[in-house]
Amino acid sequence: MDHANYVSSLHDKGLVVLSGPFIKEEGGLNGKLEDAGFPILKVDTLAEATKLGTEDPTVQSGLLNAEIKTLWVPFHSSIGAISSHC
Repeated sequence: MDHANYVSSLHDKGLVVLSGPFIKEEGGLNGKLEDAGFPILKVDTLAEATKLGTEDPTVQSGLLNAEIKTLWVPFHSSIGAISSHC
């Protein structure tokens, strides 16, 4: 649960806008999950998003990869997005 704890700690710091796994089949806890997720982080720079994404223990272990991109939301500040997937 290192990944879940890490994302939870980012949420507690106010850095997570939303986060969760992609699903193969709906059903909540009884559904089937993909081996990927999509957290959106509220950060000021791409460098900060990259740092947070690559510091995820599951990314560091090699179990997940992090693809970091910038999402521009008109009339709001930039939001860094991290897409983690195997």
